[in-house]
Amino acid sequence: MELRLGSDAPVAPLDPWMAIAAAVVRTDDAREPWEPQERLSVDDALAASVRSELGPGQAADIVVCAENPRRADAATLRAMPVHATLLAGRLTHLGR
Repeated sequence: MELRLGSDAPVAPLDPWMAIAAAVVRTDDAREPWEPQERLSVDDALAASVRSELGPGQAADIVVCAENPRRADAATLRAMPVHATLLAGRLTHLGR
């Protein structure tokens, strides 16, 4: 079975980092986690948020994070700063 994360759009923001944070910390504020036994590791949450692996010769859709998600706290995961994005190998965003 393959796990995929999503959102509750349109009633919730379409933000993959909010879904990743919810999967990792299982709460959205200072309250105790809901169903803490369902927590995912950051690596598992990231894997469940991408559509495929990147291989040689493939045009890449890539997000370059300004922080390391593996070391980020819950607040940083929820609002992950993005340094750059590439769509089909073409630079579409470059932060400061």
